[in-house]
Amino acid sequence: SSGINAEWPLRPGALSVVSLYDDGAELEHVSEIDPGIKMQLARMLDKPCKGGKGWKDLASELGYQYEIKGDVTTCPDNMVSPTVSLLNRWQFTNTATVENLLKSLHTIERGDCANLLEAQCNVILIECLTTV
Repeated sequence: SSGINAEWPLRPGALSVVSLYDDGAELEHVSEIDPGIKMQLARMLDKPCKGGKGWKDLASELGYQYEIKGDVTTCPDNMVSPTVSLLNRWQFTNTATVENLLKSLHTIERGDCANLLEAQCNVILIECLTTV
């Protein structure tokens, strides 16, 4: 096994997840992500910096529509994180892979979140710039 989760050769611009360790231990399904990492992602995506992309953008990228009820700016801190709720719901779909989550995070320009996830999952997302 080469630790590469993609068909080769890749087309230019294609994204693929590559394991940093060739032991087959990389995480593949979103449900395997450590809860602490999910909470860190939630802190980053629930209330993004001004002009930054957050959980709503991720929800749209993952194919979800959302409806905001009430004033979310005054929600208590003990409220369930919309990011965690989104990931918990998405994990029951057949597309809920770490690779797809990384691609979605990069698509919404949240490389910081992707880097956190890549470090925890022992994988990197590479972009094929030329055909092999």
